[in-house]
Amino acid sequence: MKKPSLLSNCRFLFLWGAIVSLGLLGSAYALEYGYDLEPCSLCYLQRYLLWALCFMFWVGAIFNHRNLCQYFYCPTSLIICLLGMALSIRQLWLQYFTAGETSNCTAGFEKMLEFQPFFTALKETVMNGDGCGAIDFTLFALPLSAWSLLSFTVFFIYTVIILRWITKRRV
Repeated sequence: MKKPSLLSNCRFLFLWGAIVSLGLLGSAYALEYGYDLEPCSLCYLQRYLLWALCFMFWVGAIFNHRNLCQYFYCPTSLIICLLGMALSIRQLWLQYFTAGETSNCTAGFEKMLEFQPFFTALKETVMNGDGCGAIDFTLFALPLSAWSLLSFTVFFIYTVIILRWITKRRV
């Protein structure tokens, strides 16, 4: 009888995604509290999406059901990754193409939620991006928004690979 490998288990693949996303969240909090880098409102939104992605990977690892993985966990994770990539691209746009322009002064996303509906606050945060044009920290000559875009892109590709393996019945 053939012993199943770790890669033949959907649970293992989702667990690795959850562990890596937790590592990225840990590094984001380490930069915030260890180096006193205050995240902008787009950074907070990207962090919330990374939390949601981590949650989807954890749920996929705990409830290892092929149909749920194929029709709910993977598509939801792909949507979360696409939203994260869009926010990262928006932040890169603000950093490189509108760096000299001044934007409207808006409160942070959490503060705007106290006074406005969710979608209005979200629209103002994404469109104005107050304070998101500044590059406060770079790693290997790339700003954190570029690393965020790279991370969400890698998670997108990883989830597509998982979804493809599930549909081909390899996992």
